[in-house]
Amino acid sequence: MANIELKDFSQINLDDPFFGSLKNDYAEFESWYHNKSLSGEKAYVLYGETGLTAFLYLKIENEPIT
Repeated sequence: MANIELKDFSQINLDDPFFGSLKNDYAEFESWYHNKSLSGEKAYVLYGETGLTAFLYLKIENEPIT
């Protein structure tokens, strides 16, 4: 049984095929990812037999959203 893990962005392989479509569709994705990695951000991940199968980044908002 797979478990969801909380990991630093720096511990998650950006070269995993899971991120392929994001990198292809959003030119700024790799830059965004590296900035999150450098700032120590974390994300929830789930790994399966073929690698990364789920990725969830929660952005905390400290100001009102209008």
